[in-house]
Amino acid sequence: MASCFSAGNAFAIPSSSMGRSSVSAAAAPANRPVILSCERRDFYGPLAARLLGPPTRFEESKLKVVFMGEELEKQSSSTIPRAYTLTHCDFTANLTLAVSSNMHSNKLMGWQTTLHRDDVVAEWKKIKEEMSLHVHCYVSGSNILQDLAAGFRYHIFSKELPLVLKAVVHGDSLLFSKHPELMEAKVWVFFHSKSKKYNRVECWGPLKDASQAFPSMEVSLELGLPQGASKCFDDDGRLKRTGTVWTASAHIITAVIGSGVLSLAWAIGQLGWVAGPAVMLLFSFVTYYTSALLADCYRSGDPVAGKRNYTYMDAVRANLNGFKVELCGYLQYLNIVGVAIGYTIAASISMVAIKRSNCFHENGDDSPCQVNSNPYIIMFGVAEIVFSQIPDFDQIWWLSIVAAVMSFTYSSIGLALGIVQVIKNGGMRGSLTGISIGTVSQMEKVWRSFQAFGDIAFAYSYSIILIEIQDTIRAPPPSEAKVMKKATLISVAVTTTFYMLCGCMGYAAFGDLAPGNLLTGFGFYNPYWLLDIANVAIVIHLVGAYQVYCQPLFAFVEKWALRTWPESQFISKDIQVPLPASRSYKFNLFRLTWRTAFVVVTTVVSMLLPFFNDVVGFLGAVGFWPLTVYFPVEMYIVQKKVAKWSTRWMCLQLLSLACLIITIASAAGSIAGVVSDLKVYQPFKAR
Repeated sequence: MASCFSAGNAFAIPSSSMGRSSVSAAAAPANRPVILSCERRDFYGPLAARLLGPPTRFEESKLKVVFMGEELEKQSSSTIPRAYTLTHCDFTANLTLAVSSNMHSNKLMGWQTTLHRDDVVAEWKKIKEEMSLHVHCYVSGSNILQDLAAGFRYHIFSKELPLVLKAVVHGDSLLFSKHPELMEAKVWVFFHSKSKKYNRVECWGPLKDASQAFPSMEVSLELGLPQGASKCFDDDGRLKRTGTVWTASAHIITAVIGSGVLSLAWAIGQLGWVAGPAVMLLFSFVTYYTSALLADCYRSGDPVAGKRNYTYMDAVRANLNGFKVELCGYLQYLNIVGVAIGYTIAASISMVAIKRSNCFHENGDDSPCQVNSNPYIIMFGVAEIVFSQIPDFDQIWWLSIVAAVMSFTYSSIGLALGIVQVIKNGGMRGSLTGISIGTVSQMEKVWRSFQAFGDIAFAYSYSIILIEIQDTIRAPPPSEAKVMKKATLISVAVTTTFYMLCGCMGYAAFGDLAPGNLLTGFGFYNPYWLLDIANVAIVIHLVGAYQVYCQPLFAFVEKWALRTWPESQFISKDIQVPLPASRSYKFNLFRLTWRTAFVVVTTVVSMLLPFFNDVVGFLGAVGFWPLTVYFPVEMYIVQKKVAKWSTRWMCLQLLSLACLIITIASAAGSIAGVVSDLKVYQPFKAR
């Protein structure tokens, strides 16, 4: 590789060079036949990954910026056209960014024919009234030996491109301060090569994202072929989505069915054979209806061609004002903290159940088999401290598959055991009105009924991920909203049927004695090994689910801290820790401290309040109205411009008000349950 190049030799390459035509995210050029094809590439080949190491960290102190021309030398110009040349010194790792306002096309031929040129050249282009940044890298390669070198150069450029983009953003900060919208412009990377394999164009998405991490999608361009329609990317420049109504339904079902299903038998037991199923049907209808409203908010403006909102928070930002956006964010993060506590409690209860199940098997069903749950809560906490130090643990591809398999495993076992118990009893137990007065006091029955509402609401909590699931659906026609509404109907119907079976069979098996957790309340004792399998599945599911929920909160706090104290070495410095197989781990003191502290706090709270049903009911109550009802209703009103005091507006507000009342009652019931449990609970003692 070359050493250092003088910034005085800076020049820019027009996108029409080397026989290429400019390509925008919207369409291919009409004057040159091209075909676009999709191909996912590995940013690190097996050999390249070992030899090249991790990406270089951007350091402002190593960047020198040279402005070419009188206006730019005075740094008084923040206009476009704008071009950049970034050179790198292999010996010192210093970077030199040359910023120019015009194109030095007379020097183009020399750059094209220089095999080992390491400069990265970029220019701003305006195509169809949209700005984009075109970045050029010279890869070369035309025979076996040169192709090998081209492969390494390709991986080097791909690996270090975020560094290049950060240098551009930092070095030309005047331009970006005057035109912050340029951070949303798409980055197109032209890899110039004599080899067809590496002669390609890739869309790296918006500059703000491309400068932070590797892109998750790209577009390859081959020249001289008959023109064809784009099968490569959607209207936003992202890799073409392929999801259907069936894949979306599957995503929803696997996301919804979780540990909440285990408390449904208890919930129906509080309400009885009439109100129990009726309340479950009511929640399923409300969930479907508000999910349909939320589906209409995936695109802002036009339902077919409007701007996409990729997450729930994106949809809130696009439709509501600043206070509501902040409120939504705080509620989401508060919900994450609550879920972390709930999952810790549920996992420890399952581990205790395994211990007690084996004790009952060895000593008989009448044995006390008292077990202190605190060591198991601590064990779960220690495991989460370790997993929390793995960056992007929630993005591990097989995590969702494992979670889905585990949740269906323990849910199915619970259902099967309930059916077997009903057959063994010779009939169904329970009453029309639920748990009888006498077994509990009249006031306790009221509070328990309210708490049951929260338990059922928790089982239907998935609105927060609906937009993300909708973002996987292929582009219209039909519109993503129509497909998502159909998928929601299918998934809610399947989920409700499954919930009805689990809840009703559990209540039919045990009546008023239905346990708070079907698999750990010891309504069942045998077969003990099957119960152990179910509880192991719960623990495995919750270990991963804890990270899936908490990683976004971890990232939010760490980004906030870095913005607030950018000069702090404690927060920003990564320490490279060597690992086997020539790998390394980036150790960060702030990440270690903050994530460990978070897990410790949730663990201690779980030890002080290990009440599964009460916590689940409270979480369901707190999360249901604001995230499942209020925000979707408010966004829909803004999106569809529903007139205030119109019939539709009144109906939507009445729905929201009714759900708010249910939420308050459910939260009150759960709090009353915690207060009641605390009267007899002795922390840190075996039960």
